[in-house]
Amino acid sequence: MVNSRTLVFVTVENGEMWRASRNIPSRVSHLGSLRNKQSALFVHQSRLCSSKASNPQTQNAKPFQSEDAPPPPSPKKGGSLFFKLLGLTLVGGSGVIGYAWYDKNFRGQIEERIPYSREAFNYVFQYLPSLAESVPEKSQSLAISNDEIKDQSLMKKKEPLSLESKEPAVQDEKVAKTEVVTKKDEKRLAEERKKEAADQVIRDKEFEKAAENDAVENILKVVLTDAENAVIIAIELQTAAAAATRDHTKKLRQAMDLQGENKESDWEAATAAFTAKTDALSRAESATENARVQMETAQAMVDAGRSNNLTKKNKTLGETEKKLNNLNYDLKKAVSENTKAQSEAQVMSEYRSLVKKGREQFRKEVESLTPEVFLGKKGSKLSEEELNALIAHAHRRIDQLQRQLAEQLASEQLRIDAALEKQQEADEKLLEERIKQEREKLERDFLLTKDQWDLDARINFELELRQQLMRQAAAHSDHLTEVLKVQEKELGEKFDKILEERLAEEKVKFQNEIAGWIARLKGIETAIDNRADLERQGRKAQELWLACQMLYNTLENGPNIPQDVADSVDKDRYETRMRPLIDEFMAILDAGSNHPFVNSVLETIPNEAIKRGVWTEKELIARFDKVHKVCRRVALVDEAGGTLFNYFLSYLQSLFVFTAAKPFSSTEKVEVDHLDTFSILDNAKHHLERGDLEMALRFMNQLNGEPRKVAADWILEARLFLETRQAADALLAHASNNSLGSLIQS
Repeated sequence: MVNSRTLVFVTVENGEMWRASRNIPSRVSHLGSLRNKQSALFVHQSRLCSSKASNPQTQNAKPFQSEDAPPPPSPKKGGSLFFKLLGLTLVGGSGVIGYAWYDKNFRGQIEERIPYSREAFNYVFQYLPSLAESVPEKSQSLAISNDEIKDQSLMKKKEPLSLESKEPAVQDEKVAKTEVVTKKDEKRLAEERKKEAADQVIRDKEFEKAAENDAVENILKVVLTDAENAVIIAIELQTAAAAATRDHTKKLRQAMDLQGENKESDWEAATAAFTAKTDALSRAESATENARVQMETAQAMVDAGRSNNLTKKNKTLGETEKKLNNLNYDLKKAVSENTKAQSEAQVMSEYRSLVKKGREQFRKEVESLTPEVFLGKKGSKLSEEELNALIAHAHRRIDQLQRQLAEQLASEQLRIDAALEKQQEADEKLLEERIKQEREKLERDFLLTKDQWDLDARINFELELRQQLMRQAAAHSDHLTEVLKVQEKELGEKFDKILEERLAEEKVKFQNEIAGWIARLKGIETAIDNRADLERQGRKAQELWLACQMLYNTLENGPNIPQDVADSVDKDRYETRMRPLIDEFMAILDAGSNHPFVNSVLETIPNEAIKRGVWTEKELIARFDKVHKVCRRVALVDEAGGTLFNYFLSYLQSLFVFTAAKPFSSTEKVEVDHLDTFSILDNAKHHLERGDLEMALRFMNQLNGEPRKVAADWILEARLFLETRQAADALLAHASNNSLGSLIQS
């Protein structure tokens, strides 16, 4: 590889030698990546081979393979390829340094992209001559002549004109002609420089492409040679392994034949053949794995070449891939032949197991007949009885074998059919595998041929396209100049017209957007106002709910009395603990905001409850015990009153009358005319104990006579409490409904 690159530099002239080095910088990174890929594949190959050498379990999985198999051969070293890549890298690095010394722009690009390259260039360039000393003198003289012409023309312009003499007029004409010629030369030189720069870029790309292709071809040549050598070795070892397997099968068959005389030597030969077969299989497996790794390395190089835009059209890639496919096909074919030999050896192994099993069975039968005589030992003798028994067993065994032989002959066709079917299945599997290999080979060949056709067609198309483009470029440039002038005028007029239309459209659009934003602002203000109304309603609903809850808590638990007032209140008299509900009433009235429902419910609250207050349910229950006791004592006294004797009889009766057995439920129909005072009191107490104050009040309203007078105050207080609580329940439900509605709306 290095020699080929050296020839490229030697054949170039001294003046053009720097051009060949201009292709080096762009492929340095590509060659480095190729070298990294190949080194990684070689590391993977060495690890794989070492792992197979250190794991005998994978070798024991093969049939007829001993544990003392020799280690697989070490993989082929990649030192030669490494030194070739190292030399190519050194040549590329020197080319990069040389071109960076020549072209400052390229040097700047390298310093921006590669860290610490500036220090390396400064260290190397101090030993090189200055670039200013090697600048061609032709360009300097051309620049000087142009400057002199410009200076002279400028100086002659500044000289005063004389109308009396003819020499200054002639000089002015010469100066004008010189100025025109100078401007034309400048334009021509500028065009030539642009054209030369474009040609130089094209030449640089071509040089770079050629260098990339040369490098790829050399690398592919090396890796393909390694792969071919590895595949040849693997095929030879696979063939040798198949031959060793067949030789072992043949010698094993000879050793198992009963007609031979020297069986010991036959078995020794079979054992030696088994050892040779095991070693051959181990070497074949290692060589096959090495060949696959080499082919994977070569395929990786081909893939890397196809991924590069400069080398993807190289024909060597297709040829290399085609050769790799052929190598893979040959390797698989050799492996399949070895597999076929292994399957044949497996059949002989099964036959040997059956023979060994039959002999062992016969030996056990003989030992059961003559336990004292050991077969195969010298000096053991049989008695007459043992000999007769052995002969009789032999006759029975012969009869049994004859019957089995008759059965075997009868079922011979079935066994033959089964064996043929089994062999046919094995042949079909081998045939399918072979067909699969052939199909894969044909598919790969077809794809490679198709890729090659595509590549050739693309190359021909590009060449033809370039020719057509070159032919049309001249005519198109002239035509384009005329068309551009006409289009410039038309587009100017069209642009002015479109500009006016667009300005009008933008003005209308801007006005519409302003109107839309104003409408959005109004909508936002409306939404904010609605949100504020909802918040206000929600706050009012919360205030109403709190006021109603405060009234309900006062009815349930009584008013909150300050501690100094509570100490001075008589706890035995509930009247001193009552407080007016005017505060709660006014709080609900303020929070209701003159709502019709709230005002209607507040009107149902008795004035006495508002001004004086009401008893709580607990207080009414506690007071009922005393009312119940007194009413029982005066149960016999009617409305007109009575004598002291009547009061005494009523008291005695209360002592001997017990509680009614079955009180009435709240849903049961009650006949009031059949109720007496004790039943009314017992039912009222029963419902009061269960928290049904309303039902207890209904029963207490049925009292007559003196008990009615005694319970009149309690009935009045209970009615006030129930009416007030009913109003509080209605207000609380209304407030909860309003709060929930405001939450849902928000």
